Amino acid sequence: MFNDDLLGIQEIADLAGVSSSAVSNWRIRAAPDFPVPVAHLSSGPVFNGAQIRAWLAKRPGTGDAVARKSTCLVICPIGNELAPVGHPDRERWERSIETWEKLIEPACVSNGLEPIRADQIAKAGEITEQVFKLIRDSDFVIADVSGGNPNVMYELGLRHTMSKCTIQIGEFGQLPFDIAAIRTLQFSRTPAGLVDGRKKLEAAIAAGLEAQFDPVTATRIWASPAVGEMLSAPVDQLPPDIESEEPGVFELLATMEGAFPELTALTQKSISAMEKMAALTREATEEIHKSDSAKHGFAGRLRVANKLATALSPIADDLENLARAYEDRLASIDAGMNCLLNLIDENPSQLGDMQDFPKHLQTFVNGVRQANEMQTDFASKVVGSGKFSKPLRISTRRIAEATRRVAKALALAEVWNSRMQQVIDRCVPPDPLASA
Repeated sequence: MFNDDLLGIQEIADLAGVSSSAVSNWRIRAAPDFPVPVAHLSSGPVFNGAQIRAWLAKRPGTGDAVARKSTCLVICPIGNELAPVGHPDRERWERSIETWEKLIEPACVSNGLEPIRADQIAKAGEITEQVFKLIRDSDFVIADVSGGNPNVMYELGLRHTMSKCTIQIGEFGQLPFDIAAIRTLQFSRTPAGLVDGRKKLEAAIAAGLEAQFDPVTATRIWASPAVGEMLSAPVDQLPPDIESEEPGVFELLATMEGAFPELTALTQKSISAMEKMAALTREATEEIHKSDSAKHGFAGRLRVANKLATALSPIADDLENLARAYEDRLASIDAGMNCLLNLIDENPSQLGDMQDFPKHLQTFVNGVRQANEMQTDFASKVVGSGKFSKPLRISTRRIAEATRRVAKALALAEVWNSRMQQVIDRCVPPDPLASA
């Protein structure tokens, strides 16, 4: 009997309220249980309509098929709102609230999601049954892995057993090194950095709503049948090969290799910005002397200070852009460096093939120290001049904050150097003659 209840890719997309590319992704990646086509026409595959509607009914967040909004659970560091001001628990709570209000919540709302914070349900150290169910059932999970909070990492591990969209975010320089290879949207805790992070998260959520996401290795292993089951299964029933989004060793190391020369170029730009600021400061000092000689009083000095503030503003813009570039490059190097050090840890004999690398790293670290000292010292002097007028204070604070971000990013080099020395100490046997 002829079956007239047939649907093509576009008809399924219209029914679910998504794009046709999302349906194609369901077939390939997100849903190994997607109904099998009943026929392949020149226009593409066609499916049994009843089977498709039954499948959509079981899938949350598919337009008309399920009449509710997609759910989104947010797992993040909790801290303690009631801790004294300045206490680490209080600071952790304040950072978490800022991330929620300026980054996570607006990114979710702009995509029509209703985010739920896990820490609004559970207290520190406690995970309730409701949270477990949300980890399992939510269409989306956003995990703030900043600082490697134990609760967050545990809940994230549980979520990785589910083939659903999970998005990791984290503050630059605060990521646990052992998840560096998993794609994490990094942000800086500055006004511009939080805006940039929100935009990245909005794009990631939008892609997730179109089912354009790849599960991490752990998820794919949990979701895959055991080896024995795969060997006994018919070929046409084997799950499709899912390409992992995690970069390989060569990709990480090649990216790291290319980022080092870029850091040198950024350093030259930073030095150039410092030289411009020094020249502007000297000019302002000379103008103040002229103003005083002309007996223009404090009004004259204020005009000079505000003129200097205006001249420093574009330099502050440049330094903020440089800080973001530093953070991006150093994040690339950090992932590659941790990968390299892990490889040496696993096979110490590889250290012999890169004998000069520790020396080059030490040279780089020494250069970083000198650059940090110079920039930090200069920035402190610039900030001191900010007391003379409000516009000047705004410009100099921006410069100081950008310099602080660069220094914080470059501090990773000290971590690499320390870990490299630990690896060498473990891998290289002591010289018996040295102790004789």
